[in-house]
Amino acid sequence: MARSNLKTSLATFKVGLHQLLAYRFKLVMWVVSGVLEPVVWSVLWYVMAKESEDAVLAGAQVMTYYLFIGLVSRLTWSWTFDDLRSEILQGKYSKYLLWPANIVAYRFGMDMANKGLTLVALLPLWVVWLLVLRSKGLFAFSIGGLPVFALGLGLAIGVRFLVDMTLAHVALWFGRTDGIKIAYHSVSRVLGGITVPLALLPVWASGIAALLPFRYMYSFPVEALLGLVKGEELVRGVGIAVGWLFMSALALVAIMKFGLTRYEATDV
Repeated sequence: MARSNLKTSLATFKVGLHQLLAYRFKLVMWVVSGVLEPVVWSVLWYVMAKESEDAVLAGAQVMTYYLFIGLVSRLTWSWTFDDLRSEILQGKYSKYLLWPANIVAYRFGMDMANKGLTLVALLPLWVVWLLVLRSKGLFAFSIGGLPVFALGLGLAIGVRFLVDMTLAHVALWFGRTDGIKIAYHSVSRVLGGITVPLALLPVWASGIAALLPFRYMYSFPVEALLGLVKGEELVRGVGIAVGWLFMSALALVAIMKFGLTRYEATDV
């Protein structure tokens, strides 16, 4: 079964590449918009850091933070929630019930194809931004943090994908999930550290964010890279991310098991 799912992921990865290449302009515009937004936020928080005498983050840290948060936010982004939710609502989910491979393997392959092309389109813009920051003395991070960053990024991709899969399958139970979609995307941006770095939030708010999955979808790898979390806090963060990975997987298995029973009964 594992080998079959792996083959499915690889096959759908190739199919996904061909499909996405057919919409090259749309892909580039999506990547560009993802770069411009962090630039705007970085300038805003940089100005505030410069004007504040007791700023938590220095100007160079703010700019470097948003340089990497722009990269992470695009590499962890998943279309699974929107696409799969739409297929369920349109009655197109039945096709997956006839496939020999698991739907998770199929969606993961499509997701990785999207991430691969996103990385190719994003890197030139990201490198230009990096060089500009270096020329201004606004680029600062420790090379030693790269392994932890890579680990955090891998966990972020897994957590985001599994949470998306789980929430998409909620549509098997409820006809309309627009409210879930809006709340999910809005809350994840705030508590994931995109709109504002979590280090700048009040202690109680950052404490809540540290327990929820959104931080581990976006900002945690960047915080580790910049040395904003270290020692016991870093180990605890990795543990929480792994915990959300397993909890999301268990929730997905449960909701698919009982949701499919309801879907098949309704479909018949």
